[in-house]
Amino acid sequence: MKIYLIRHGDPDYDQVTAAKYVGFGRDLSRLSEAGIQRARSIADNPIFDNIEQLVVSPYTRTMQTALEIIKVRAKELPVSVELLLHEWLPDKT
Repeated sequence: MKIYLIRHGDPDYDQVTAAKYVGFGRDLSRLSEAGIQRARSIADNPIFDNIEQLVVSPYTRTMQTALEIIKVRAKELPVSVELLLHEWLPDKT
């Protein structure tokens, strides 16, 4: 089994900032347009040809990155959201 780790696309904090979300609320930020385009472009990478499972953290931006990869690949893939797959220290701004 091969395991690849990828980082989520660039986040857009405008919406959560405008809503005055702080702490874990900032983790609800979506991808920026550049982040969406980046996720779509990496989806063409041959490493995804034989993928069997996507494991993502519970952050909105990681789930959106996985969604963009699945959309480009036009293939149904099992996705699991793992609660404990996250940074050690949350953004508390």
